[in-house]
Amino acid sequence: MVEEDLHAQANMSDAESQAAAALVQWRAARGEDGGPQRLPLQFASEAEEINFLALRALLDFGRGHAAVLQDTNQRSLDDMVLFGLMHMHISGKKLNAQWMVDANAFGITQHFDLKGVTAEKEVMGGVFQTVDGPLMPYVKQVLEVLHQTGQRLQIVSFDSLGDYVLDRLTSSAPSLPQLVADLAARFPAFRDVASQDGSKFALHRKAVLLARSLSEAFADRDSCSFKAALIGLDQLPPAIDSALVSALIRANLLAIQPDECRLNVTADEDTVKEHKLRLRAMRAAEGLRTAVEGDAPSLREVEEFLRATYSGEALLTVDNTIHY
Repeated sequence: MVEEDLHAQANMSDAESQAAAALVQWRAARGEDGGPQRLPLQFASEAEEINFLALRALLDFGRGHAAVLQDTNQRSLDDMVLFGLMHMHISGKKLNAQWMVDANAFGITQHFDLKGVTAEKEVMGGVFQTVDGPLMPYVKQVLEVLHQTGQRLQIVSFDSLGDYVLDRLTSSAPSLPQLVADLAARFPAFRDVASQDGSKFALHRKAVLLARSLSEAFADRDSCSFKAALIGLDQLPPAIDSALVSALIRANLLAIQPDECRLNVTADEDTVKEHKLRLRAMRAAEGLRTAVEGDAPSLREVEEFLRATYSGEALLTVDNTIHY
């Protein structure tokens, strides 16, 4: 057993060295990419645009349903969420706290153009009953997140998630890490913490995604009213999800056991495994960063490199999580 462990550690060390060399080449070849991609949308104010980005980050979860979504709708989760939000924005729907509280399954199904939310079941000859389809559990999760977040906004008297975020970005001593902490403290759907051996580690993946989106969208705008707050991006952790875990496994920087490949966080035992796996992924990403000699990359660059170089079918599926 000891010899096997030493052999595995040696293989992982070799893989880390190889990945570090590939990361250096990737950084050199990437160069200028022309800047961030802009959404083809018009916004009436900063708060409205921030609100759109915040909702997109808030709803960035449900990858346990990705296979069913692809089978029934021939779309990825990311495309479906973006399509739904764009459809509502273009149609003039006010995506405020009241809309979040009032959201229902029919509205989400229509705006997101979802198939597979309901199905027709024959209960007797020629008589059919409408029953939940394979995507109804996902829609229920979306509604739970929207309702809870909308209620929290109303409690603190903010009209929208965008208004809350803009208020935080223009408060005393604002920064992106502070925004992430504020979002996690106020809204459970943004709060993403892993526990191990009695210690808690803040991941806050969706809040990190929003911080990145804000920097990409506003950092180069002279008219931005909160430009001074767009600092500290490199202090944030990687956005650890099943795709990044899978990339680390493909790079031989992370090993996964057969009983870790499909987890359901409604089970305490699986939650423990999921926390440990994501923390191991964070340490593996940090290990790769420190393995690069000379000008060390940021953790975000490490993450981008891993996703671009080792993409493919997910090797990990986590059910019933609202974090990815």
